[in-house]
Amino acid sequence: MIKINLANKKQVSYASDAANAGMMSSLKSLGSGELSGILARILIPVGICVGLYFGFEYYIQNKTESMQQEFANLETEKTKIEGELVKIKGFELQKIEIKKTEDAILIKINTVENLIKGRDRTLKELIAIAQSLPKEVWLTDIEGSEDRTLRLKGYATELGMVSDVMSGLSGSVFFKGVNLTKGTTDENTARANFDITARRE
Repeated sequence: MIKINLANKKQVSYASDAANAGMMSSLKSLGSGELSGILARILIPVGICVGLYFGFEYYIQNKTESMQQEFANLETEKTKIEGELVKIKGFELQKIEIKKTEDAILIKINTVENLIKGRDRTLKELIAIAQSLPKEVWLTDIEGSEDRTLRLKGYATELGMVSDVMSGLSGSVFFKGVNLTKGTTDENTARANFDITARRE
């Protein structure tokens, strides 16, 4: 047999209803204006924080993509520049080889010009020597040294003719410092042997 105490049950229900009524009366006492103010003070900062968070994330993502694109462009430009440098390096090597060839050709040209000038001068010197020799004088040897010293050996019908040779050489623009280093008369042939040195100008 089950017994139910209805008096206690009603008291509990009444107590619960009283609590609910108290909460409702508290909410009513707050008023709709104060409740919306509380909600506004809570929700607005939260909304601002959420907006700032997602906005910052969006900014960082765009900035990262932009930097990645810029990096890719720089890599492309770097590859292009490296290719150009390789081409220029090839031209630089060719330029060096051309310069070496040019220098070698210039040296050869200068050598040939000096030889031509020297040959022309030597010819003029020989003409000057021939013009300095009287008919009674003969040359047996002509020597030239690296220090530009000219040595003439020969003989004449008499020793006085040798002084004419020396005067002729001294008067030439091609010779300076004319000296008689040896002058003898051969008793058997009666001819004068001489040895003359001069400096080529």
